[in-house]
Amino acid sequence: MAIENPVNSSESKPIPADLELPLSENDDKKRIKFLTKEILDRIGYGLSSQQFFNILFVQSGASLFLVGFLNGLKVMASVSVSYILERYRVSVMVNRMMMSIVGILFGISIFTLTLAIYYRSLWLFILSSLFATIIAVSYGTLYQDWFKENLEMRKRGFFLSRIGYYGLLITALSMFIGAYITDKFAGNSNLVFDALGYKFRLQGYVLVLIGAAIIFMFGAVILLAIKDSKRKMETGEPAPAVLITKETWKEFHSNKVLFVLFISSAVISLVQTLAMAYYGIFIYKNFFNVGFGGFMNVAIIFTIALLTSIVGPIITQFNARAYGKFPMLVFGTLLIAIGPLTYYYNPNLLSISVAMFLSTIGSAICGVAFGLLTMELVREDLKDSYAHLSNLLTLIPYAIFVPIGALIAQNYGMQTLFLVLPIALIAVVLPLYMYIIIAFNARKQKI
Repeated sequence: MAIENPVNSSESKPIPADLELPLSENDDKKRIKFLTKEILDRIGYGLSSQQFFNILFVQSGASLFLVGFLNGLKVMASVSVSYILERYRVSVMVNRMMMSIVGILFGISIFTLTLAIYYRSLWLFILSSLFATIIAVSYGTLYQDWFKENLEMRKRGFFLSRIGYYGLLITALSMFIGAYITDKFAGNSNLVFDALGYKFRLQGYVLVLIGAAIIFMFGAVILLAIKDSKRKMETGEPAPAVLITKETWKEFHSNKVLFVLFISSAVISLVQTLAMAYYGIFIYKNFFNVGFGGFMNVAIIFTIALLTSIVGPIITQFNARAYGKFPMLVFGTLLIAIGPLTYYYNPNLLSISVAMFLSTIGSAICGVAFGLLTMELVREDLKDSYAHLSNLLTLIPYAIFVPIGALIAQNYGMQTLFLVLPIALIAVVLPLYMYIIIAFNARKQKI
C-alpha cells in the first residue's frame, strides 16, 4: 500500500554548513536529481495517503473486518520483507537500473489499486495492496543503501539533508490537494472527458491516484540519470547482512526484562495499527457534512499528526533526560491511549485533532524510551540482530489479535473497538511497566 513515507533515505541528522564538502559539477547535478526525486516521492505519499485508501476500500464494498485484517497483514508483510532483504542483502548488487525498475513497479501498483477501487474488485485491491507494500518496503530498503553509497551526507546540501523535515510539509500540502480534488469531483460532480466519441466520467480520486502513480514512476525514471558510485562499482561489495544468531536468542530468552519490554512494545504496536486502520473511516463517515467535509477533514487531522511527528522526537529526548526513561514510558503510553479513547467518548473534530496531537507525541515518547532501554539491556554487537528478532516475533501477536480486533469493529462497531483498545493497552502494559522498573533496578544493583 502507499504508505506515508516508505523511503526514509534522508532521515539522518543534517550536517552543519561548515562541515559540508565542496561539490564538483557532477556532484551538484547528482544532488539536484536526488532532491527532485525525493520531492516527487513526498508529493506521491500525500496524494496516495493510507487513510484515503482505507476509506475508498470501504466504499468499494469491503467490510470493516477486511479493512482491519488487511492493514495488519500489510504490517506483517512489511516486517517479513524487510527481514528477508536484510538477510540476503550480501548477495544483492543494487544499481540505478534495479532501483528504477522497483520504483516503476511501485507506481504501477498504485495504478492497479486505482483500477480495483474503480471496478469495486476487492480481490484485486487486496492483491494490489500487498504487492504495493512489498514493493514499497523493497524500494525503501534498497534505496537507502544506494542513496548513501552515491551521495555522502556531507555533500547533500541544506534541503536534501533535511528532506525528512521539509518532506513532511510537502506531503501535508499534497494530501490537502488530493483531498480537495477528491471531494470536489465526487458523486454527481464527476470529471467528464470526451474522447473518440465517448464520454468518460471519472471521480476525483481516480485523477489523484493516477497522478500519484505517474509521479512515483517519473521519480523512478530520474534515477536512471544518476550514475552509480565509482567506489561501489570498483569494490562490488554490498553491505554485510545482519543475522539473527543463537547468541541473540539466548540474550532474549535469558533476559526477562528484555522479554517483558518486547511484550509491551508489541501491545502498543498492535493498538496503534488497529486504531489507525479505522481512524480515517470514522472521521469520514461521522463528519462528512461537518467542518470542511469528506476527505478534507481526514487530511486536516492527519496533517496534524504528520507535523507533530517533526517536533515529537525533539520534545521526547529533552524530557527523557529531564524526567527519566520510565516516567516518560508510562506517560507516553497514557497519551497513546487518549487517541482511541477520544474517538469513543467525545468524537468531534476539535477533540479528535487534539487527541491525534497527543497520541503522536505519546508514540514518539514510547519509541525513544524503548530505544534507550534497549540500548542499556542489549549488547552493542547484538543490537541490530535483536531489532530484527523482535520485529519477527511481533508477527505472532499480530496474527492472533489483529483478526480479533477487526471482528470487534465488524460486529460491535468502530467505537466499541476504540474503547477496547485503550483499556487493553492500560490493563496489559502498565503492570508490565511496573515489573520492568523493579527488575531493571534490581539488575542495575547486581551490576
